[in-house]
Amino acid sequence: MGMVDCGTLCGRALANEGIEKAFTLCGGHTMSILYGMRAAGVEIIDLRHEASAIYAAIAYTQATGKPAAVISTAGPGVTNTTTGMVEAMGGRVPLVHIGAAVNSNMSDAGPLQDFATLPIMESCSKWARKVMHGYRIPEYVSLAFRQAMDASPGPVYLEIPMDLTLQEVDE
Repeated sequence: MGMVDCGTLCGRALANEGIEKAFTLCGGHTMSILYGMRAAGVEIIDLRHEASAIYAAIAYTQATGKPAAVISTAGPGVTNTTTGMVEAMGGRVPLVHIGAAVNSNMSDAGPLQDFATLPIMESCSKWARKVMHGYRIPEYVSLAFRQAMDASPGPVYLEIPMDLTLQEVDE
């Protein structure tokens, strides 16, 4: 097989889990994931604010019974979803929120939008993890869906640093 970037792997993994629609405010940290989803046939709904994206995903999931994905850019893009995540927790709405993070090797070096969002998201989701290796993105997406859709459904959070989505791995 050939080489593929891990953003494409993420898009395929989301499509394999049955995601038909993803809600986002497009940003540079997430572009490879968005391209991967588009290539996998996932409809991307681009909104004007991350809070709108999370509430649109909640409404879609409640109206259709199908889980939705929310994709947010690093830092404030992630934290702008917290109130919606709390509401999804209270309503037991199964969502998968994928939040970007700055490049792994740039943490604590002062890049734009670098701050610790994982502890924040742990407080407003039923499960939260950070991917440490690009080739494991499909595994973590699968884990996230199992957590979101189990007997006690609710929102989950998966953080993926931008450099991991750009890595190329053997398909």
